[in-house]
Amino acid sequence: MTERLLVTALKGGSNTKIITLNGKKMTKIPSALEKLSGLKTLDLQNNLICKVCPELITLTQLTILNLGNNLLEEVPEELKYLTSLKKLHLFGNRICRIAAGVCDGLQELILLNLNNNLLKSLPQEVGRLRNLTCLSINHNQLTMIPRELCSLEKLDELHLNYNQLMCIPEDIKHLKNLQQLYLVRNNIEVLPEEIAVRFVLHQLEENNQLIMNAIEYYPEVKDKISKAKKCALCRKPFLSEWLECVRFVSPSKVNSADFFFFFFFFFSATPCRSMKHILRIILCFEETEVASLVLLGCSHKHSKFSSKDSVPGLCHLGQLALGSSHSS
Repeated sequence: MTERLLVTALKGGSNTKIITLNGKKMTKIPSALEKLSGLKTLDLQNNLICKVCPELITLTQLTILNLGNNLLEEVPEELKYLTSLKKLHLFGNRICRIAAGVCDGLQELILLNLNNNLLKSLPQEVGRLRNLTCLSINHNQLTMIPRELCSLEKLDELHLNYNQLMCIPEDIKHLKNLQQLYLVRNNIEVLPEEIAVRFVLHQLEENNQLIMNAIEYYPEVKDKISKAKKCALCRKPFLSEWLECVRFVSPSKVNSADFFFFFFFFFSATPCRSMKHILRIILCFEETEVASLVLLGCSHKHSKFSSKDSVPGLCHLGQLALGSSHSS
């Protein structure tokens, strides 16, 4: 049956887009697959595969690879050559190691499923999966989460149920797009304040009566929530204009940072037409060269403004702080 499916697929050549070899008791990936350069989806789940064959690296157009429920012991570096891959399913294996180099080539990956494996840690390089939106590592043996994971700006789902986590890194507050965080059956006693408060704010926006009633019994939480404001651009609630509303996209290279705080506080009450206008005024005052301004954006709508753009709502943000580094 497997041979017949492969023969049919090979006859299609580069026109073959999908191959399903689910539950065929295969112990290795057929090397003949390397001839299917146009393959988009490869389903090899529920087999006895213990190693990824080198021939797989020729499938550079592959977008979905399912190797779930096999006998793999690592996420091999060879997968980095699948540069078009968007969804990678590796659940139900014996994986205890992720090759550091594999993350370099998977820049298009949006979903990674590593449920039901034997992972005790994640490599720092996981932070290179810049387009990842869903990461699921339920039922493993993780004892910690690397800080680098918190640099995945597009991540909106993080599944960490049934692990051995004691804590969550404070830097998780930087995951501004995170909508779903699952931590069932771990050893966590305290959540980072930013995550807890963000959840409460969201529930209040949804008029969750249970949360609303519970807050009455926690004066400290009630006091903190009372200080919440709304973003002038997206109208979402936040506690800190610095952390929740303004997001740095690229570094600035300017001199005398203190003057930036003064000028942007001044302009917070003054309508401005463009960033160029502000640059000219600062240049006159400072009498020094300003290399570039930080790009600003609302973390909820992902709006980005360059020095050529007008900045709607800037005069309503109240206080804008710009990081800087002295030019060499």
